[in-house]
Amino acid sequence: MGQQQLLLLVLGAIIVTIAIAVAINIFISRSGAIAEQYLNDTINDCLRIGQQAQAWARKPAILGGGEWSFVGFNLSYINFPESTNYAKYQIQVKKQRQHDCNRKNDHRTNC
Repeated sequence: MGQQQLLLLVLGAIIVTIAIAVAINIFISRSGAIAEQYLNDTINDCLRIGQQAQAWARKPAILGGGEWSFVGFNLSYINFPESTNYAKYQIQVKKQRQHDCNRKNDHRTNC
């Protein structure tokens, strides 16, 4: 009877070891997928912020836009949160250089 119990104990230890190895492998593979999803979500958020910031800058000031400037732009102007579950966003606007309205083919209306 002692030999049979020892065999069952060894067999149980092998099964538990295999189960732990499989669980670790599944966890690692899924955590990589989660990290990739967070990266994709962050990229999509950045693209969305850029698109909406450009739309805000092109909008006339009387309609709540930037009048062809990003100066003073803030994420609250486009109703975007400063932080999400996976990233924190911050906008820094550098001083824009003066636009040269005397260039050829310049069709902007505010020159």
